[in-house]
Amino acid sequence: MDQKIKEFMSFLKETKSKSTVDNVVSHTKAFLRAKNVTDLSKITKELVSGYFAEMQPKCTVEKFNMVIWSLRTFFCYCKIEGLEYPRQKQWVKKAKETISEHEFLKLIVPKLDYLFKDPWKVSAILYFLFYTGLRPNDLLLIKRKNFMLDKNELMFTDRQGRFIRRVPLPGILVEELKRYFEFTGEEENVFDINVRDINRICRTLQRNEVLGKDRAIKPNFFKNSFARLCLEKGVDIFILSQLMIHRNVKTTFNNLQMMSDDIKNMTLNKFKDSKPTETRRRRRHGN
Repeated sequence: MDQKIKEFMSFLKETKSKSTVDNVVSHTKAFLRAKNVTDLSKITKELVSGYFAEMQPKCTVEKFNMVIWSLRTFFCYCKIEGLEYPRQKQWVKKAKETISEHEFLKLIVPKLDYLFKDPWKVSAILYFLFYTGLRPNDLLLIKRKNFMLDKNELMFTDRQGRFIRRVPLPGILVEELKRYFEFTGEEENVFDINVRDINRICRTLQRNEVLGKDRAIKPNFFKNSFARLCLEKGVDIFILSQLMIHRNVKTTFNNLQMMSDDIKNMTLNKFKDSKPTETRRRRRHGN
């Protein structure tokens, strides 16, 4: 059996990348090990169907589809016929979680004092993420010298140094940053943090059920909430696309479609007063 696997690997390496070969071989070995298969002639339709029935509830959509493709490729290479495979799972896009500005100020901010040892620092970080829509990785690139608080603006260069990003800073964020800068210094970056620190903050908020049991809080949670905030404030979608650093406005539009029903209801409310105009019946020529 080991010799067959080696031959199969050599066959895949001719057309597939190393990562794909490793994934296919690992899934194939997992099947052979789980079913104690030492002779390929003993592989039956019932054996394969039973294996998929066992693993389907346990794995993600991507892994399940990858296993189907891996085993089908292996069995075709071994010329084993008469087997049946389940249909591939369809990826279901979940609505992106967001919060309103009112929820942020009333549910999250007041609880920072007793959840964290340095609430002033955590407050400044969350305010910054919520009101700028920047990714956690962007915080590592920002220094205090990049801020122009008198102009309500932030300018910094991306990691590759390709272009300069200009980020508008709302007044409520500027006031929070001024208070933070008065009492702290700077070593590595503006908040002296890394991505792990931001993940730790989100886990603490999630563990203490700040927004309830069913609402997950992840780093990109605040980026999506920023997009919602901009819509609530009436920001045009083309301007929002530039703020989110999307190369195509279709990306912004698709992300908004995946947001919660609150976004949909908020958008529909803007059109609730719209009324159809009376149209005249078009007269035929000659009448």
